[in-house]
Amino acid sequence: MKKSVKILLSVATFAYDPYACSLQNLINPDSCNPNLVPNGEYACQALLNVRVNGEPVCVEYY
Repeated sequence: MKKSVKILLSVATFAYDPYACSLQNLINPDSCNPNLVPNGEYACQALLNVRVNGEPVCVEYY
């Protein structure tokens, strides 16, 4: 089971899916760093294509 999950996650990384990257980080912390985009309105680096209630998900503030 673990081997099939690792294979699935490695294949998903090539396709770049932010949700697969989040899942991969749950299993192996800091193993996948999704692309971050600057967000001037919130003065932060936000996850690409990920929103909660229409608001960007900020990861790093500046």
